Amino acid sequence: MPKPEKLDLAELSSLIDKSLPKAPKKVRDPQAFAKSIEISVPKAAKLDGRATASLAAAIRAQIAPCWNPPIGGSDVKKMTVVLAIQLTRDGRVVGQPTVVSQTGATGGNAGYAKAFADTAVRAVLRCAPLKLPADMYDAWKAFELNFDPSEMT
Repeated sequence: MPKPEKLDLAELSSLIDKSLPKAPKKVRDPQAFAKSIEISVPKAAKLDGRATASLAAAIRAQIAPCWNPPIGGSDVKKMTVVLAIQLTRDGRVVGQPTVVSQTGATGGNAGYAKAFADTAVRAVLRCAPLKLPADMYDAWKAFELNFDPSEMT
């Protein structure tokens, strides 16, 4: 049986066409890129009930220790805030979480209600990046999280 010929790397290198021009590097505008992600990304992927509950528990478990809602305010037991949150694949927050809804806010406790919502936003930013399963990214890249003192402890 004859020996196979040795691969001559120098000869192979000479056959490669090195005359092709290099493509210029694209410079991305981070804000435009973030907007394109918002437009092209679906709000949530379809998961079964168990997977959804497991994912919600993982998110809540990571954010809850970072949340310190103000205490002693009027109607604190009735106050909640829902934030819309977007994440990159590595769990970092895209932009700023936004308040979707808030309960328990009245004319008499407006300052406290704002402080309550602000603590929820800070908790998300403080705990990022979140460690979530990469294969479920479509389910957690954009979600809403309810901050309720009775549920987040």
